[in-house]
Amino acid sequence: MRKLINVIINEYVKILLKLSTIVMLIAVFLVALAYNGIMLITNRMQQKWFINIDAYYGTYDDQIARLKSSKSEGWETQVEILTYLKDNDIPQNYLDDDHWMQTAVYAMFDKKDEAKAFSEAGETKKADKALKTADEFEKAVAARDWKAYNRANVMVAQANLDNNDYSGVKSTYWRTDEYFEVLLWRAQYQAEHEIPPIETHWKNRLLSGVMSQKCSLVGLTVVPEAERDREAIAKAERKIMLWEYRLENDIRVDSSEYGGITSQVDDSSTSTGFGFWRVFAGTPRGITFISVMIIIIAGSVISSEFSTGTIKYLLVNPVKRYKIFIAKYVSVLSFAFLMLFAYYLFNVLLSGLIFGFDDLGAPYLYVSNGEVAEGSSFLFVASKYLIASVGMICMATLSFAVSSLARSSALSIGLGVFLYLSGYSVAAVMSGLDIDFGRYIIFANLELNEISEGISLFKGQTLTFAIAVIGVYMTVFLLTAWDGFVRRDVK
Repeated sequence: MRKLINVIINEYVKILLKLSTIVMLIAVFLVALAYNGIMLITNRMQQKWFINIDAYYGTYDDQIARLKSSKSEGWETQVEILTYLKDNDIPQNYLDDDHWMQTAVYAMFDKKDEAKAFSEAGETKKADKALKTADEFEKAVAARDWKAYNRANVMVAQANLDNNDYSGVKSTYWRTDEYFEVLLWRAQYQAEHEIPPIETHWKNRLLSGVMSQKCSLVGLTVVPEAERDREAIAKAERKIMLWEYRLENDIRVDSSEYGGITSQVDDSSTSTGFGFWRVFAGTPRGITFISVMIIIIAGSVISSEFSTGTIKYLLVNPVKRYKIFIAKYVSVLSFAFLMLFAYYLFNVLLSGLIFGFDDLGAPYLYVSNGEVAEGSSFLFVASKYLIASVGMICMATLSFAVSSLARSSALSIGLGVFLYLSGYSVAAVMSGLDIDFGRYIIFANLELNEISEGISLFKGQTLTFAIAVIGVYMTVFLLTAWDGFVRRDVK
C-alpha cells in the first residue's frame, strides 16, 4: 500500500509540475468568468426589454391621438380611459410601483360596463354590486391605496364565481367553478396577507406562480382519471408545495429547480434582476469545457510515457504494473475533481462579485415524504457538479483506455474529445429517428441531472437504467485499459 501511495504521489507531482496544468487552471477560471459574463450580458439585455413604456407606445396623448385618428371599434371608451389615466397622473411603466393603478382603472371601467349590461338585462342586484366594485376601484386609485385595490379584487373574484353561467360547458378548466375558485383564493390570499400588487415584488410574482400552477392542476384533473398526465400533475403539485412554503415562511430566495433557476418565479426582488443563486446554480453547464481538459490529460497520461520511453524508469522500480496503472488512473481522477473544485470556488467568487453576495444563506427546498424540507444550497449545487461530472469521468476513462492501447497521444485525445462533443448529438438523432437501440449508447445516459428530472432522450428512460448502462461501459473501459497496460510491451 505504501508503494502504491508513493507512486500516486509521484504521478500527481508530474501532473502538477507541467506548464499545461497551470494553463488549464487559468482556463478553468476563464470558463467561470465567461459563464458569469454571459449571464451579466443576458441580464442587461433583459433589463432593456423593460424600458419605459412611453418609448414603445408613446405617451397617453400620443395614444389618444392615434385612437381619434383611426376611430377603430370602441375607440371612444379607450380615449375615456386614457384621459382618466392622464388626468390622474397614473404611471405607464411596467416596473413602476404604482403601475397597479392602471390595472385598477381598467377594472373600474369594466365594472361600469358590466353594471350597465346587468341593468339593461333587468338584473338590478348584480348591477348594483358591479357599481359598488367600480367605486371601490376608483377610491383605491384616488387614495393610491393598494390594500384597498386588493380588497376590490376579492369582490371581483367573488362576483366572477357567483355570476358565471357555464351553460353546461365543463370540458375546459376555465369554464369550471374550480378555476374561479382558484382566482378567488389568489385574491383573498393577497388581501389577507397584504401582499403589494407590484409587478416586480417577489411575493406578488410567487403568488401568481402558485395561481398558475393551481389553474394548470384544474386543467390536468378535469379530464377522465384514465387520461390524466400523472407526471405533470405531480410536478404541478410539487411546485405549489414549494412556492406556498416560501410564501408562508417568508423565504424570498431558494436554490431549488423551481426557486429561480428554471422557473418564471426567479430569485430576485425585481423581474429583471439575476440573483446570486439563479446564476451560481446554473454553473454546472460549464463542466463540459473542463471535461475536455481532463480528457486531454487522460489521453496522454499513458501513451506519452510509452512514446517517450519514460515508462522504463517506472518499470525498473520494484512496483508491479497494476499499481502503476492504478496510480495513473487515480491521479487523473483526483486532478479532475481538483479542477472541478477550483471551478466551483471560482464561480462562488465571480457570481458573488458580479451579482452580489445577498441571500448566501438561502435554503435549498425539496419535497420529501409529502412535506417540504430545507437543505444547504451550497451542497445542492455541489451535488449537481458531481452528477454533471459523471460524463467527464466516463469519457476520461475511455480516453485513458485508448491511451493504454495506442502509442499516439493525439489519437487517444482526439478520439476522446470527438466522441464527447459529438456523442450526445448522435444519441439525439437516434432518438429523433425512433431508433430505440440508442438508449443503450452511453451518451444517451450521461445527463443524469436531466434524467433525474424526467427529461431524457428516450421515453421511459430512468435514472436506475442510466446508471446501469454507465456501469457496464465503465467496466468495459477499465478492463480494456487494464489489459492494454499490463500486457503492453516496452520498446
